[in-house]
Amino acid sequence: MGDAVVTTYRVDTNTEATQLAIRSRSAGVRDAVSAQEIRRAGDSSAASAVRRVVATTIVGGQYLYVRGLGGRYTNILLNRALLPQLDLDAAGVQLDLFPTALLSGISVLKSYTPDLPGAFGGGTALLTTADPPEEFTVRASLGLGYNSATTWRTAPRYRGGRFDLLGFDDGTRALPRDLRDTQLDRSSVPDAAERTRLSQQFEDDFQLQHQNVGLAPLQSLGLSAGGNIDLPGDRRLMLGATLGWTLDRQRNYERGGTPTIDARDPETNEVTSYRYQDELRRRSYEQTARLFAMGSAQLDLGDDHTIGFVSLFNQIGEDFTAVDTGRIDEEAEAYGPSLRMRYRWVQRTIWFNQLRGSHYLGDVKLSWHAYTTRARRYEPDTRDTGYRPGDPDRAAWPSNAWGSQYNYQWDDRVSSTGQRLFLDLDGNDYGGGADLEYDWRQADRFKLMAGVFVHTSVRENRIRRFRYLARSGASNDALYETPEVFFSADNATDVWRMEETTASNDSFDSRDDTLAVYAATQLRLFGRLRLYGGARIEAFRQQLTPGVAFADPAEDLTEERVFRTNIDVLPSATATLELTEAMNLRAGYAVSVARPSAREISGAVFPDYVRRRIIFGAPDVQRTRIQHVDLRWEWFPGTNQVLAATAFAKFFEDPIELVILNRNRLVSFQNTKSARNVGFELEARTGLGAMHDSLEALRVGANFTWVDSQVTLTETQQSVATNNRRPLSYQAPWTVSANVGYDPEGGRYRVYLFYKVDGPSLTEVGSAELPDVYLQPIHQLDLAAFFDVTENVQLRLNVKNMLHSRTVERGGGVVMRSYQDGVDASLTLSWNLR
Repeated sequence: MGDAVVTTYRVDTNTEATQLAIRSRSAGVRDAVSAQEIRRAGDSSAASAVRRVVATTIVGGQYLYVRGLGGRYTNILLNRALLPQLDLDAAGVQLDLFPTALLSGISVLKSYTPDLPGAFGGGTALLTTADPPEEFTVRASLGLGYNSATTWRTAPRYRGGRFDLLGFDDGTRALPRDLRDTQLDRSSVPDAAERTRLSQQFEDDFQLQHQNVGLAPLQSLGLSAGGNIDLPGDRRLMLGATLGWTLDRQRNYERGGTPTIDARDPETNEVTSYRYQDELRRRSYEQTARLFAMGSAQLDLGDDHTIGFVSLFNQIGEDFTAVDTGRIDEEAEAYGPSLRMRYRWVQRTIWFNQLRGSHYLGDVKLSWHAYTTRARRYEPDTRDTGYRPGDPDRAAWPSNAWGSQYNYQWDDRVSSTGQRLFLDLDGNDYGGGADLEYDWRQADRFKLMAGVFVHTSVRENRIRRFRYLARSGASNDALYETPEVFFSADNATDVWRMEETTASNDSFDSRDDTLAVYAATQLRLFGRLRLYGGARIEAFRQQLTPGVAFADPAEDLTEERVFRTNIDVLPSATATLELTEAMNLRAGYAVSVARPSAREISGAVFPDYVRRRIIFGAPDVQRTRIQHVDLRWEWFPGTNQVLAATAFAKFFEDPIELVILNRNRLVSFQNTKSARNVGFELEARTGLGAMHDSLEALRVGANFTWVDSQVTLTETQQSVATNNRRPLSYQAPWTVSANVGYDPEGGRYRVYLFYKVDGPSLTEVGSAELPDVYLQPIHQLDLAAFFDVTENVQLRLNVKNMLHSRTVERGGGVVMRSYQDGVDASLTLSWNLR
């Protein structure tokens, strides 16, 4: 890098001004949110912070979409290291895994350059961990929380484990020890009495209660400390450590269902209206506990050599309870509604370790890093069951969480009833890279860049499925018992029996290997024109082997095995014209790819409880090739000011889409023929002091993004799809964001307002004449206020969703889902010692 850029990277990158300076000198289109901006907004995780970047949206509270593209089309890097995917239901890294307390900033790189991994679509988010403090610092915080839909209200809950509040299951939900290496079927366990004994080892407490939640409103605890040690010879060692815990609670009352055809035009036979096939009312409660820690060390060997180490651990435990009542599968409601329930615990763990260094050797800069990541998604004992309407002549169930208006009859013919799922995804990632940059005479006129990157990802995915079935001699009275009575272990002998339904392709092992080299050059012509060009050669090998330890050896799974290697040459070129010292015009072109995840090429079947559909992968799904064109004009009139306009276009060959295959809501992944994605972005940030001295403390910002995409289907897909012209999934056609802040210099208080709304996005592709489903716009207004009690003590108030907006998904005039998360408020007291 030239002198200016080297200096930029060695100053405090936590500030908004520094991030804008880095942006102005970058080779491609780049946006960022700094640690300063994150603290200003009071965002707790990377997921909530990154949505403030231009042209970004967050889907499901976890997944980043850039310019309407997410999942496999959006990469997440932590200190330039690839991160593992822990969700089998979605392709993408869950950003809620990374608390902002551990980060110094988030950059979103929207132009592809050869130093980035070749899997690139909408953009790459680069998370950067916080460096140890240069001076001795201790910081502690305590936060209280309130949610208008949850706190001090009753919610359905089941008995969990002792360590749920720390994000760990204590073994309560674990698969019985005697079944870990044994299949529960007649061939493996021929003795009926032994099968019954094994069935009785499962947790049999199905008691559901309505409990008041949030009586103790403690929401967060945090502690961090660090400092430096001066060493002989102009050396310095900086150390830092951070610990934290958070607890989020969410109670919901949801209405919705799934559509079916109601009426047709008598002349054209086209569908004119839809009605509910299923119409449900759902009461749910979700509790999310997070425990995180990070330790870091940085050794400065003079001014030119730095070696650092960081170790990051994060544990999230999500406890979910849901009770559905209503019409299921168009059942007659002569005696009342049907009933479904789900108990689910998901535990996500990530442990990241990285050693890295940077060295300035005259005109050459060498950067390197090596990392390992241990990741796990543990879902023990997800329980789904359902009941049919009962007999009106029988007494109603006791007045508890089930209600007292009706009784219900257990029937093993009800879809997905009496199911227990045990899932364990265990992964290890390791890799590293080195980047070499030669800057001729440190003059920022001629640069050569080259690098190498290796990455290996190994996954072991283990699934066990079990199901309750009624015994032939079970009494009719027993089938009317409430779940806590019916599923009691005592009833295993004469009321129900359990069988294992694990399929041979449910479990799988996968391995991804990446080896890449790149070279690039940057040349400055005529003083103001910078040309950048290069290419990356990336070899990617993907392997997947389905099967369980006790699978039938006679069953041939050869067709479901995957072993393939792709070698891609990915060019990139940009031109930047410096119209003035503070104004740039950029143009760029690049080619990249997007690859299917192991889940998407696995034949394993997963039920989607929320949307009532069945999802499975397809081994023949191939990678996508993407061409990118970018054009950006940007002006930086002041230190914290920017005005920018950007246009972009992306062209996809064989894009991967989630497609509904039939009316039974069977869903899989397929390559469509092609797609395009075009749009523009507008952004402005400035202070108002130039207008009048009295407005010096006011800052405003706004951005707007418009995206238009279209998928071209194959002939086979057109014969099934309801609409042959549609956008890419989850792509919002427009996004509006605005903020205003009052921050007087030297003042003790600061106030900021943030507003954001995304246009309707396609969440479910319709087929067999069923409608496409769209998430409707959600208007989000948030408040952040700060008060400095003393020099070292601060109070922060955050209020989110001040408009109390409702989340609605609609298809064909039918509301598929509708719920309100409530207004969320938190008050945090922090203490700093320097």
